Amino acid sequence: MKPIIGIIGRVGKNNKYYIKTNDEYRVAVVNSGGIPIMIMPLYKESIDKIKPFSNNDPKLEFNEIINICDGFIFPGGDKWYGYEYSLYLEILKQNKPILGICLGMQMMANLHNCSDLTKKILNHNSNEDYVHSIFLKDSILKKILKINELKVNSRHNSAITKCDNLLISSYSSDNIIESIEMPNNLFVIGVQWHPESLYNKDTYNKKIFDTFIQACKVN
Repeated sequence: MKPIIGIIGRVGKNNKYYIKTNDEYRVAVVNSGGIPIMIMPLYKESIDKIKPFSNNDPKLEFNEIINICDGFIFPGGDKWYGYEYSLYLEILKQNKPILGICLGMQMMANLHNCSDLTKKILNHNSNEDYVHSIFLKDSILKKILKINELKVNSRHNSAITKCDNLLISSYSSDNIIESIEMPNNLFVIGVQWHPESLYNKDTYNKKIFDTFIQACKVN
């Protein structure tokens, strides 16, 4: 059976607030053999009344969501919410695969007390397909890609510069942390770039999704 992948919906606003997911995540999941569904907040009140970037939200019930899904993607975006913290912790307890991307990786790092974030970064916000290289250390990610250096895109204004509680698996040349992971878990990897946008452009970024989906099948 194909694994079901829960993609955290991101909050946006035009005239009203909405919850969305970038279609590139859906396409990558489908083409790697998964079935994507979007995960929405469980708050009883409107999302505009909820403070973002906080882990002080009331306890919410996630058992049904976690039981339905075989793996989870915490995607890029502008802001995260406290319900994601609670969901992330419950997923870790059940050792289900997690792929954090850009903001999703930063949320993971923040939860693990890697809170040294900086906005003083150079050449890390561009619409180009390939912006800079990352250099991989010994890690699960390096075993997946089987390379020492990878050219990636870059669409972020803040970054992690210190992280003692997770394995740092790659850096950029200007010492920005580009990926983190929990090597003792089945698959818990966060990347600062957007592999979903490079899925059809090179085999390495496709391989990240392929390996993630395969890990979800183990569950």
